[in-house]
Amino acid sequence: TVISFLFASLGVDMIVKISAPILVLLYPIAIVLIALNFFGKRIKNDGIYLGAVIGAGFVGVIEMLQALNINISLLNHIYKILPLQSFGLGWVVPAIIFGTIVGLIKKEDKKLVSI
Repeated sequence: TVISFLFASLGVDMIVKISAPILVLLYPIAIVLIALNFFGKRIKNDGIYLGAVIGAGFVGVIEMLQALNINISLLNHIYKILPLQSFGLGWVVPAIIFGTIVGLIKKEDKKLVSI
C-alpha cells in the first residue's frame, strides 16, 4: 500500500513518463509471442520463438532508449533504415529474420518448455 500511495502521489504525467519506455520495450515482444502462439502447433522449433523475441527485443531496446532521450547514433541510424519503422512496426522484419536464422541454426524438434 505504501508503494501504491507513492505512485499515486506522483501524478498521471509522471507515471506515464516512467511506464512509457518500459511499454515501448515490451510491446513488440508481446505481439511477436502472441502472433507465434497462433501457429504454436505448427511451429515445432523453439529457435523460431527465441530468434523472433531477440529480433523484436533488439528493436524494442532501441525504441526504449529513444523514449528515454538516450541517443546512440549507430542504433538510431539502424532504426531509421528498418522497413515499416515509420508505422511503428520496425520490429517486424528483424523478428522474422532473427526467427528464421535461429530456427535454422537450431533445427531440433524438441520443445524447450512444454506446458
